[in-house]
Amino acid sequence: MEQAAAPYVEPRYATALRAGLEVVGWIGLPIALWSHSILLAIGVDVLLIGVPAVLQTPGDKPGTVIAVPG
Repeated sequence: MEQAAAPYVEPRYATALRAGLEVVGWIGLPIALWSHSILLAIGVDVLLIGVPAVLQTPGDKPGTVIAVPG
């Protein structure tokens, strides 16, 4: 009999690191762009938050909006 492969479980430190880097990007990039253009700073934040929310790898979250292979 063949054994079923165990699903991959991401380590907690990797999840925390990814979440921390996302927060730094959401806060840091708009601050860096604020002096150039307020609309650009707001737009980049919408882009940084919106793209991962819409384009998801199947299995990451239930209810994938647009499935992206990966």
